[in-house]
Amino acid sequence: MRKRNRVLIQILIFFIIVLSGCKVFATDNIEIVELSEDYKKYLELSEEEQKKVIEPSIYDIPKTTRKVTNPLKLTKMLSASVATSYSLRNVIPDNMVIKNQQDTKTSWAFAGIGMLESTLAVMDYKNGKSPIIYDFSERHMEYATTNTFKDGTNEKGFNRKVNSGGTNNVVEAYLTNGIGAISEKEMPFENNTDLIELNKIQNVNIVTQVNDIVRFKSYESTEDTTEDTTQIKQQIKEHIKNYGGIYATIYLPTNLTNSDCYNNKTGAIYCNDTTTYKSNNAVMIIGWDDNYSKDNFSESKRPKNNGAWIIKNSSGTEKKYNLTEMKETIFKKLPNKCEENGWTSANLIPDDEAKKIFQNNGYTIKNNEAVMNIGDNGFMYVSYEDVYIYKGLMGITDAKIGVNYDNIYQYNKTGMAVIRLKGSNKACFATVFDKKNKGTEYLTQVAINAPETYTCKVYVNPNGSGKEKEDFQQVQLKTGETETFDAGYHTIEFLNPIEITGDSFVVLIEVEGTREDMVNAWFEYNYGEYHPEPENASNPLHKWDNVTIAEGKCFVAYGEDLTNWEDTSKANEKNEKIPNYNTTVKAFTVSKLSDPVLEGIEITTPPTKTSYEVGEDFDKTGMVVKAKYSDGTSKEITDYIIKDGTNLTEGKTSVTIEYQGKTVMQKITVVKKAETATVVSISVKTMPIKIQYIQNKEKLDLTGGVIEVTYSDGSKIDVAMTSNDIIASGFNNKVIGKNTITITYKEKTAEFDVTIKEDSDTKDDDNNDNVKKPQNSNFDAMQGNVTRMRAYYFSDTSKKEYTIISVDINNINFANGNDNMEYYYYLSSNPQESNIQNWIKIDKFNTNDNKLSFEINTLDNSNYEEISNSDTLYLYIKEVATLNNTQQEKITSSLKLEVENINVEEYVDGKKKSDVDSGTIVNPTPGNKTDNKSNDTVEDNTTATETIPKAGKGMVIIGIILSLMLIGRIAYFKYKDIQIK
Repeated sequence: MRKRNRVLIQILIFFIIVLSGCKVFATDNIEIVELSEDYKKYLELSEEEQKKVIEPSIYDIPKTTRKVTNPLKLTKMLSASVATSYSLRNVIPDNMVIKNQQDTKTSWAFAGIGMLESTLAVMDYKNGKSPIIYDFSERHMEYATTNTFKDGTNEKGFNRKVNSGGTNNVVEAYLTNGIGAISEKEMPFENNTDLIELNKIQNVNIVTQVNDIVRFKSYESTEDTTEDTTQIKQQIKEHIKNYGGIYATIYLPTNLTNSDCYNNKTGAIYCNDTTTYKSNNAVMIIGWDDNYSKDNFSESKRPKNNGAWIIKNSSGTEKKYNLTEMKETIFKKLPNKCEENGWTSANLIPDDEAKKIFQNNGYTIKNNEAVMNIGDNGFMYVSYEDVYIYKGLMGITDAKIGVNYDNIYQYNKTGMAVIRLKGSNKACFATVFDKKNKGTEYLTQVAINAPETYTCKVYVNPNGSGKEKEDFQQVQLKTGETETFDAGYHTIEFLNPIEITGDSFVVLIEVEGTREDMVNAWFEYNYGEYHPEPENASNPLHKWDNVTIAEGKCFVAYGEDLTNWEDTSKANEKNEKIPNYNTTVKAFTVSKLSDPVLEGIEITTPPTKTSYEVGEDFDKTGMVVKAKYSDGTSKEITDYIIKDGTNLTEGKTSVTIEYQGKTVMQKITVVKKAETATVVSISVKTMPIKIQYIQNKEKLDLTGGVIEVTYSDGSKIDVAMTSNDIIASGFNNKVIGKNTITITYKEKTAEFDVTIKEDSDTKDDDNNDNVKKPQNSNFDAMQGNVTRMRAYYFSDTSKKEYTIISVDINNINFANGNDNMEYYYYLSSNPQESNIQNWIKIDKFNTNDNKLSFEINTLDNSNYEEISNSDTLYLYIKEVATLNNTQQEKITSSLKLEVENINVEEYVDGKKKSDVDSGTIVNPTPGNKTDNKSNDTVEDNTTATETIPKAGKGMVIIGIILSLMLIGRIAYFKYKDIQIK
């Protein structure tokens, strides 16, 4: 390895074009993201020193945050702070079996595979599924990410050799690039790292798909509690409890015997010295214990405070050597001692001497065997104050068994270059993909790597490589028009598949950061060609020296206007200091759809009212809208969205009806009456829906009725009879027979007749067209808010936590005259849900004051895990009206539930936190009375009652931020070495 003579300088300069209005911006609009201080120190190590440590994170990720308004997610986040101790060993014990990497340098692979296994197991646990033991192949991860084999080169591998150590970035690439994971049975572990043939890793059965990985921001812990360490501790706890284990790196003595940093009797680890000790081992954090005693750590070096993370290591539960192995190890590891004693071969070492040497290193001698238990049966405890434990953390938040795509399109293998774009917090990345097959393909999801918090919009050109604005169509996502996530790898799912109609297609992802004038972006380029050679750096960035740049496929623009694109494969032609690079956009397609696709919507019956005065709102009464599907079927829909339908302006000719991203226009007329124009006459244009009434029972209902108003200038408009400007008189339901109703509008009148019938005349008669039909309420102006939240937590992991939310739905115009009204609700992360099946009946509700009030118990929601993981929560209401044994239902459009300034009432193991503080014990069962007379004192092991801030007001969210992430690098370590004292 040749010697470096130059001082470490920054890796690269990228340039991006300004997309909005946009001219190509100068290089002073780009700020290089400098190498992290940890990585600079790593590069200064010798090649031999680098082999002994974990490669640290290359870049520091900025501390960015996103707003979470979903009340279920916020209470779920709070639950982690309740427990003073928690371990996945108690939750998913079958998936917490300690493995043994033996002589291989694959701790990073064991930690990465363990992370995936734990996430899937936690998902099963939370969804109430029977436990499944997940066991994937670490050996395949090790080999599939290398490039050198007996019979050729692995094009999908990093520039690394087997047994050379890995990093969390290699783990992420393996799990998201379509090369793994596979079953342990298909490629079982072997205690060797010999070269093998390429076919051993190819044509394998990939059994998982990882959709989302979060990276936590790195912190360096201290003995004193700081805001940063308090925050990251909370984030780690939230993730473990809600998603599973976290990939981490630590310092651990390679011989696993007692040292300043490690007490093997307890498995306690504490390192506070980054100069003497280097991070050298990858592990998985699986729990915590706030009260873990500091006395459990080494006597020579102890943390200031109690508290530790529980970690799952991959060095087995014990180390065992027979007498022959003891002698061979001593002869190999202690050549000087052997020479001093004249031991020229291993078999010349006396039995007693061999046993004594091992005993001095913490082993117990039993029947000519040296045995040492490893920590707590393979599990260990890392102090909260450990200097390495908060660096390079990574966790999976969404994964599944099997894959839901047929083809994956991508150009990046690593995605490790980070740049900062200045002057705007928006950027666009357009990636052109050539269709792989001639058959039909549907685009269903895309993915991107984010080095900070992003809010994304997705656009697609399914018919070629054009990148003009008119070539693209915006994609409706399952989360709406946008999706927001924190740093890491994230998959964005489409609401409806998009058929690829050309030989190529373009995916455009527009990202918006949380900082006002800058945004960081993740790219990939060939480090070996552009990375300067810092002084003393022996092996810089070698894993990323074999990147292939996609010619004319990746484009970047800066801002909002899609007019100026920079071809990233030609960046170096304009500035030799700027490398050519790839975007990190991926696209996933399927060749066959399992469900019919929504092709469009149509208005089959126009609304009764189509002409309006300026300032009126659109009235959809009488309008029938149908959805058309790819299998030729159609259905009437009512949960569509009306856009631009309020406060109509002069000259407006239509309103837009939208349903799941499809739109149709309804023509209207909007006029502004001259000040001199007066009403000449009015006439009934459309009769109300209801014209028959039961004697002494029902009130007048003008729904559906429209009058035509004629002005002195000859113009005409329609006015709904339900308008506040109309007065109705003459209704008398006490008199049987004809009733003449007089409608008065601006002193002009019109009349129509209704019929009053005896109660017996309204009996069910299938052949009588005059039998009244049930009527649904009007929810068009509805608004909703959460009025109360109660969260129930348990230290017993066998008990399911839940939340009760009190909800008010306001501004409902309730229908009258029905025999019965029933209400159902459904919660979703999708703002345009369709074909809802699992409606939950609202047994207890109140409908006073144009308001529907009821409670939501999350135990009733079969999709709780999905909706509680979403940043936003949507509520749908179904009303079923019954009259004369006939039912009619109405499904509302989605209503976003956001939290207001309310207290979350926390109940922990039957005790309400606020009452625990005052010495009062309460019954946590909803609906039961609280025993306010108790004076019993209860030990307080819970957190204080929290307040959830009002969303969208710029307030800080409960002091908890969702996981912020960072890239790390993992080297390797050897497990069977013995340190001889």
